[in-house]
Amino acid sequence: MRLKRLVIVGGGSLVALLIGFRGGSAFMVAKAIAPPHASTASILSRVVRPPYQMATPHRNLFTEIKLNLIPTPAQASGLPNCDGTEAKPDCTGCPQGYCYCPGCQISGCTPYYCKYTGNQRKLCVQSTDTDIHSVCYTCETDHNIACTPTGP
Repeated sequence: MRLKRLVIVGGGSLVALLIGFRGGSAFMVAKAIAPPHASTASILSRVVRPPYQMATPHRNLFTEIKLNLIPTPAQASGLPNCDGTEAKPDCTGCPQGYCYCPGCQISGCTPYYCKYTGNQRKLCVQSTDTDIHSVCYTCETDHNIACTPTGP
């Protein structure tokens, strides 16, 4: 009898927790897409009748919980999201064959700058060469880093 009660109470508590999690998650999404300073009643109406921004008809409670609790490998890696920028050499203003930093001199330091290319598997960070013993000291040396792809 005690075991039966324990199973019923434990199972009921688990179901209540999962439904509460789903409701809280829906409320937070509705609050995020609501206009600034929206009333609680307005947010709750969005939870009950979700607008197209919240529509996910292919998800059920189990799928929603799995997506929220178990991270994808890309999310688990902790990498930043890719933004479509890449490090590209920029020779603007330099004569043909003299694409070097600083000031188009023949120093062997090609300047790289972050440019938007639209490649959703790339992320560029800005940097300069800080080695005072390098001939490229203070030259722009933007470079690509590992990132989590955001597109297909």
